[in-house]
Amino acid sequence: MSKINSTYHCRKCRQALFTNQSLVPHGEGKSKPFMKKKKIKGKKNSKSNKKRSYKQNNCSSYFLEKHAWMGDVEKLKGIINCPKCKTKLGSFNWSGRQCSCGVWVTPCFQIAQSKVDQKIIKFDQYLQQKIRSVPTNSGNSIQNNKSMEMKEKEKEKEKEQEKENLKGQEQEQEQEKEKEKEKEKEKEQEKENLKEKEDENEKKNEKEKNEEYIKEKENLKEQKQKQEIQSNEND
Repeated sequence: MSKINSTYHCRKCRQALFTNQSLVPHGEGKSKPFMKKKKIKGKKNSKSNKKRSYKQNNCSSYFLEKHAWMGDVEKLKGIINCPKCKTKLGSFNWSGRQCSCGVWVTPCFQIAQSKVDQKIIKFDQYLQQKIRSVPTNSGNSIQNNKSMEMKEKEKEKEKEQEKENLKGQEQEQEQEKEKEKEKEKEKEQEKENLKEKEDENEKKNEKEKNEEYIKEKENLKEQKQKQEIQSNEND
């Protein structure tokens, strides 16, 4: 890991942003740099006076690692502003972007060199000054990372709570379904009981009818017998 020998500040408000440790080296690219037009003197309005040629340019941007002060960089692409004065410093693109030197950098957290100033310092001097505003991988960035971790933990807790609530709702729905099933069973049992009572009543009625019929027959027999006895006595 290289020593910190320079810091980079916003040119407008002088806010410390990053150190040389945050720079991402990208070397020489295999892809072609940007095309530039060359005009030939003495020939106006001619097709030949617009010749395109490739010219190797120096890097006009710094490419960094992801930092907390950049804000929300979860989208595919967007703008990077100064955390203090909100001046546009550059942009980010997770799909990558081509540097002016021709190199394609992926992912790309690009800061324009014209928007920042470089301040060269010695490492011992850096330790003495204890720069707090420079968001490197220590200091404020650690606190920011901790806060991010806390937020993620809170989100995880919320998700777990939502899952538990969903489980509770599902259990309540299952209990309600079971209660409805029990009610249906009770209704069916009541219907069966009513049918049994009706059957019993019908049987009772049939018995009573049969008993009455038998009694009537017996009465008729008795009457016939009496009549026969009387007729015999008369004779």
